Amino acid sequence: MSHYEKNRREPDTDTLAKFADIYQVSIDYLVGRTDNPEATLDPDVREFAGSIELSDQELLEKFAFSIDGSPLTPEESKMFIAFIRANRSMR
Repeated sequence: MSHYEKNRREPDTDTLAKFADIYQVSIDYLVGRTDNPEATLDPDVREFAGSIELSDQELLEKFAFSIDGSPLTPEESKMFIAFIRANRSMR
């Protein structure tokens, strides 16, 4: 824990999800993306995320994910999927 506090190490998505569960806050709150500790996904986004088979490699190959007009790299796309999984596990 002290390595995280002193910026010597960064937690992986599984660890972030566990911290979020322990402290009953969102991952976005933990990483400073929101001041609202109870922020959750928009219901439409949650429904969309729930209808995709995220483990399917074809998802990454068939769809070009982008944010703010910039395409996501394969690694960023995997991080996006990991975020959705972590958020869903907090329900």
